[in-house]
Formats: sequence, structure tokens, C-alpha cells
Amino acid sequence: MEKQTPTRIAIHWSASNRPESCYHINVLRDGKVIHQAPPTERLPRHTKLRNTGTVAIAAIGMVDAIFEDFGKFALTNNQIEALCAEAANLVVQYNIPIDTDHIFTHCEAALTDGYGPYQGEPDLRWDFMILRPTVGIKTEKQAKLWASTTGRVLRTKIRWYAERIKERKAKDGL
Repeated sequence: MEKQTPTRIAIHWSASNRPESCYHINVLRDGKVIHQAPPTERLPRHTKLRNTGTVAIAAIGMVDAIFEDFGKFALTNNQIEALCAEAANLVVQYNIPIDTDHIFTHCEAALTDGYGPYQGEPDLRWDFMILRPTVGIKTEKQAKLWASTTGRVLRTKIRWYAERIKERKAKDGL
């Protein structure tokens, strides 16, 4: 595989109930983390137009989910926290800035690049547009608002975990 220097993180859900090889890191519903590929390996197919330099982290689940009903494979709190903690490890290890250019959900990327909800793309991506089932998302504008809010929540959690990691390293003299 082609090597890369990690400079960005893409946050996904798998829409399956098992770890996927197209992601560097898979987070199971119980919060267990599975490292599928090294972050320095370029994976060719996780985020359209944004694979190079990007580490893909996926929460496993959301099989047959729709906006209003995430179904029996919904995201769990343990999973979201573990995903954010794992992203924070990458932030600290590779000095990745915590902003929308460097850490984004697949839905944020899709809405920017024209294959998100309500943009007419049959292969749309809405992973991590919302964290809980939501009624009333009917327009592209609403989808963008929800996606940016969810992305901001996840980046805030990642920042909190990254600060704890840095504090621990400073305390340990690393």
C-alpha cells in the first residue's frame, strides 16, 4: 500500500454490523477499538475526493438507519466517546489541527463536495449528520446545519480528550 503522512481525520459510520477494511480504525458498539490499518497507510476508498493524508475512523453500526429511526444497530455513547478518544490520540501523535478542514464527518465532506443529503446524488453520505434520530430534516440547508452542529460536538469532544492526553504526557514528562 501507498504510504501517507496523516494530516486529516474523517469520521464515519459503517452502515454495517462488522469491522470494515476501508477504514483505518473501527469502533465497535461496546467501545472496543480495532486498528485495521496503520494511519500512515493510504486507504483508497473511504471519503470521495479526500483519501490522501486522511485517517478514516468508523463507528460500526447504523445498518438500515434513516434520519428518524437508527434501528437496532444505532450508535452508542460508549462508541462515540471511544471514537473521539481515538481521534484525539491521532491529533496528538500527528499534530493534526482540530478544525473543519482537518477533522470532519463524512456528511460534512459530502455536503461540501456535492453528494450529501438533498443534493440529488443517489450515492449520498449522511454519516454523522446527526447523533440521535431526528424528525424534520427536509432540506439541504437543514442538513448542513445539523451536520455542522454534529461535527462541532465531535470536534469539541476530541479537543477535550486531546487536552487530557497532553496533560498526562506533561505530567509523565513525555
